[in-house]
Amino acid sequence: MNWGYSKQYSGDFIDGKRAGTGKYINEYVLEGERQKVVYSGAWKQDRMDGDGTLTRKATKEDGVVRMNEIQTGTFKNGSLLYGYDVIHAVADPDFSFSYRSNQETLQIMGGHENLKASLKQGTLFSIDYRKGSIRKSCSIFPADTKAAQREQDAALKYLQGIQTRLGPYMEEFERLSKQVPLK
Repeated sequence: MNWGYSKQYSGDFIDGKRAGTGKYINEYVLEGERQKVVYSGAWKQDRMDGDGTLTRKATKEDGVVRMNEIQTGTFKNGSLLYGYDVIHAVADPDFSFSYRSNQETLQIMGGHENLKASLKQGTLFSIDYRKGSIRKSCSIFPADTKAAQREQDAALKYLQGIQTRLGPYMEEFERLSKQVPLK
C-alpha cells in the first residue's frame, strides 16, 4: 500500500490500522537531505509496537551519507523501549552505541572495532553503564580535579571488572555497526 508522496507499507491491518507484522518505508527530503526510514516488525494500533528493526539514513545532496542508524529490539508506542541503537555519523566520535533493558543501560561512544580491547586498555572515547543504583562513567579525557579523576579511574576499573558481562553487548554493537556504513 502506498500513500502520500513517499510512504509505503506491506503487512497486516486490523480495522484499517497497521497491526500484526509489516514493513514501512518512508523516503523524503528534509532541509536538502534525502531521508530514508524503514521499519520491519510488529505493529499495534498503527504504531511500531513489539519486536522490530528500524533504520534511518540521511544523505546530503552530493550523495555523502551524513548519518546512518539502526535500532533493533522491542518497540512500544512508536519508540525503542529495549534493545540496541547504533548510530554512525559524520561526527567525532563517529559511532554512538546504546543498549537498554529493563535492568541496565550501556552507552559507548567511539570507534566500531575492538570495543572489548579498548575497554581493557582504557581507550574508549566514553562509556556509561547503569544497573539499579550503580552508575559508572568514564572517558579518555582527564577529569577536572584529582578527586574526579580518582572517581573516573575507579569507574574504569569497575567496568573492566565486569567486562565478561559487557562483552556480548559490545559484540552486538560491532555486528550492528557493519549495517550502518556511511556510503
